[in-house]
Amino acid sequence: MSGDIGKHNFLRLGGQANALRRIMAENKVEINESDAYLALADCWEWFHTHLLAYHASTIAEFLNNIRYAIRLYITPVATERYKVTGNVNGLRMFTFERPDEIVNKFAWAQFFELMQGSLRQPNFPPFSVAQIMKVRF
Repeated sequence: MSGDIGKHNFLRLGGQANALRRIMAENKVEINESDAYLALADCWEWFHTHLLAYHASTIAEFLNNIRYAIRLYITPVATERYKVTGNVNGLRMFTFERPDEIVNKFAWAQFFELMQGSLRQPNFPPFSVAQIMKVRF
């Protein structure tokens, strides 16, 4: 709902106004169509400015933790398959051994990119959001 309110004008928000009326009715509050349209701006303000902003840093922490967990799981596989084969003019030459089970070209490309990514430095270091940013709502 918040996404639609943010990208559409009132002419395209009839569905969201009706959705808001249904939500309110399910919570035993009846509002008419006009009041639903008037409330959409307040919904946008609350969900976009307050709630999402409050949780954005925690969501970023969770996503970063997921990336590190995947990296922790994948890196041993990548280092096992990554073989340095020599050195030419100061540049390391290497091969990356394909598992026998991967025969599809697309699957191999995705596997290779995942493995290569695990050997690069991450974009962000691990971080934690202050506990006070996780206790409301």
